[in-house]
Amino acid sequence: MKFGSNFQPFVRKRDVKHNDDDDMTREPEMVKAYRDMWELGLHSYLTYMRDRLLLCRDLLGPSGSIFVQIGDENLHHVREVMDEVFGPENFVSIIAFYKTTGQASTILPQTKDYLVWYGRERDRLRFRQLYMEKKLDDALDSAYDWLEDPKGSLRPITKSDRVNINTLLDEVHKLCALSGITSSGELQGDVIDFEFAGKKWRPPKGSHWKTTIPGMKVLKEKNRLAVKGNSLRYVRYFNDFPVYNLDDVWTDVAFGGFVSDEKLYVVQTPERVIRRCILMTTDPGDLILDPTCGSGTTAYVAEQWGRRWITIDTSRVPLALARQRLLTATFPYYQLKDEKRGPGSGFVYFRKQNRKGEEVGGIVPHITLKSIANNQPPDEEILVDRPEVEPKITRVSGPFCFEATIPTPVDWEGDGVEDSGAGAGESHGSYVDRMIEVLRKSPVLHIGGGKTVTFKNVRLPAKTLSLSAEAAVVNGAD
Repeated sequence: MKFGSNFQPFVRKRDVKHNDDDDMTREPEMVKAYRDMWELGLHSYLTYMRDRLLLCRDLLGPSGSIFVQIGDENLHHVREVMDEVFGPENFVSIIAFYKTTGQASTILPQTKDYLVWYGRERDRLRFRQLYMEKKLDDALDSAYDWLEDPKGSLRPITKSDRVNINTLLDEVHKLCALSGITSSGELQGDVIDFEFAGKKWRPPKGSHWKTTIPGMKVLKEKNRLAVKGNSLRYVRYFNDFPVYNLDDVWTDVAFGGFVSDEKLYVVQTPERVIRRCILMTTDPGDLILDPTCGSGTTAYVAEQWGRRWITIDTSRVPLALARQRLLTATFPYYQLKDEKRGPGSGFVYFRKQNRKGEEVGGIVPHITLKSIANNQPPDEEILVDRPEVEPKITRVSGPFCFEATIPTPVDWEGDGVEDSGAGAGESHGSYVDRMIEVLRKSPVLHIGGGKTVTFKNVRLPAKTLSLSAEAAVVNGAD
């Protein structure tokens, strides 16, 4: 390697050895691909949001949804703008999810971001319930505080039981909760007593049994009734429904910790957040639009789960990141109901159990008081995030195109008439003149951290070959 070579990492070091990795720099090249600049601060941002929300509303189908990620600083402002655009009657939910770390604060650290969720028409909204797997430790800290031994006897869980809970459950003990068996509201007619454990029971005033007397007898035969204190209870086993409904607080999605997502972009959203939004509100084959591409997480997740996608950005850098991410990605191959129709036919789901009897498939049973009392087979719930995988096939991204638009016409002259965009043959001098004119009309630049710089006397430099313009800084030292 000769001195002055393009591969020489140090100017003042002449003895650079060939193929010596220790002599090569390990500092990554960084490109500033994202700038948070708003000339009028919040006013510019809300105008920007309103214009794009209006376009998104026109693009949404009747069953479509829109999610806007925002911090707590402007949450209420964005909610007001979305109420104006979509109507308050189409508001669905505000989802809170944890970020990587809390931002510094004089009072409490800020640890959450929010997803503001609206539907195009809430009454026609497409929604697929997502479920979370029940954790034994969480269950022990909630209502599941009773054990049933192999003979059917119930007893409260003790401290020693909590320590040896896995051993007890392996010995055919059952973890259970004693739930209420009455519902509010009185039914017409006489209140019917029910005899259990040598005592006659009747619902408290203003309530009724959740099932009929014949149904209560079936529950008694199935050993699903128990006495707790002075009330009759329903015995609900931990495995009656091995999952629970996902709610509007997501604590398991932050970068770092147990989440393996790698952050590629300064304003990147965790994959798990976008995956849940997509799976909750779309079916395979649906079309998804993300007007703020960033690192391409939406396109990546949509491609993985068989959704069509369009993503947009004003900078070529995030689009290049997204393109590279998609071209190098591999995905599992999900079995389709109809191979000829493709993902639009839907994925295949099966009920499967491992050797311990735990549900590991995409269909799980849901045993309820109603199904037991009526001698019906248990309901089945589909876990849309557990389709059947073809293990011998690895899938890559499908064909996609990378497009650019012509420059947007700008009123450079300020006469109310839009001038055409810059042509391919436009001279460098003409372009610089126009940029200087733009700076003269909008001299305030936001440089992050709540700071601004204001220029005055923007002009062509007198004598220089390396600068295109010079100006004085109003609030600066020079």
